[in-house]
Amino acid sequence: MPFEASSGYTGLVDRRKAKPSDKRVPMEEVLRLYREDYFDLNMRHFHEKLKDRHGIELSYTFVQKALRKHRRRRERRAMARPDRDFGRCNK
Repeated sequence: MPFEASSGYTGLVDRRKAKPSDKRVPMEEVLRLYREDYFDLNMRHFHEKLKDRHGIELSYTFVQKALRKHRRRRERRAMARPDRDFGRCNK
């Protein structure tokens, strides 16, 4: 098999020619941009910025799946417990 699938995005190297593929995706750059510059945008707007400002033309679905795969999990905060009396009068 000429391509290494187990190496992830950086594995898109044609072993027959020993040079990077023309189809190689700059995922490190995409992830860095999302984490550092565009952390406050949703995926749709981030995808538009990639295309308009940085010239990185990837499909929306590809960007969406890649960001979901590499996202950091946030710790959940404990939910506040509502009052137990639910507004009833206690006599």
